[in-house]
Amino acid sequence: QKDLLNLSKLTKKPPAVKKDSANIFEQVRINVEKVLSKYKDKVIVLRSEQEVQDYFDKAIDSGYIAIDTETTGLDHIKDKVVGTCLYYPGGKAAYIPHRHTSYLTGALLNNQVSYEFLRQQLQRVVDSKIQVLMHNADFDMRFIYYSMSIKVPCTWDTQHASRILNNTESAALKYQHAVHIEHTEKQYDYSKLFKNVEYTKVSPNVAALYAAIDALLT
Repeated sequence: QKDLLNLSKLTKKPPAVKKDSANIFEQVRINVEKVLSKYKDKVIVLRSEQEVQDYFDKAIDSGYIAIDTETTGLDHIKDKVVGTCLYYPGGKAAYIPHRHTSYLTGALLNNQVSYEFLRQQLQRVVDSKIQVLMHNADFDMRFIYYSMSIKVPCTWDTQHASRILNNTESAALKYQHAVHIEHTEKQYDYSKLFKNVEYTKVSPNVAALYAAIDALLT
C-alpha cells in the first residue's frame, strides 16, 4: 500500500488549467500596457547575466541607484523576491525577473537571473559606496537579505523623508510622486491591474511596466 501511495504521488497529474487562463493573462497585458503606456519606452527587462552586469556598471559610474523589490508576500522569512527593480539617473528603469512561473505548468520560466548572481552585483554596489535610494527601505532591505544573503545599506529613504516633511499626508510612493513631482492629486491604484491574478505567473515583460516604475519614481 505504501508503494502504491508513493507511486501515485510520483504520477500525480499537474493541476488542471482553466480554459480561460490565456484570456485572463492576455487581458492583464492589455490593461497594463493601456494604463502604463507612458512608461513603455522608459523600462527594460534584464534577462541575462551580461545585461545585469552592464546595467550595474553604468549605475555605479553614475554614483546613484534606486532599488525596489517585488515579492510573493509581506513575510520576509517565508516569502521570496520575484523580481528586482533598479534605476540610475540617465538610464532606463530595469526589471530583473527571478521567480516568474508559467501560468500553464507552474514551472519556473527560463532566462531569469539567479539570486546568487544578483547578490554578486549588489556586493559591487556595497563596495563602491554609491548612493542607494529606496522607498520603505526596511521592507526591501529585509527581503534582499533573506533572499540573497546580503545587507545593502540605504543612503536615502524617500518614505521617511516624506514623513519628516509632512507627517499628516500619505507617505505612499505614488501619492508623493503625483502630488510633489507631477503636481496633481490624481492617482491610479495599479494593484487593480492584477486583481485575482497571481503575480508570479504574469509575464516578466508585463510585470516590468508595473514594477520597474517604482524604482524610477523613487
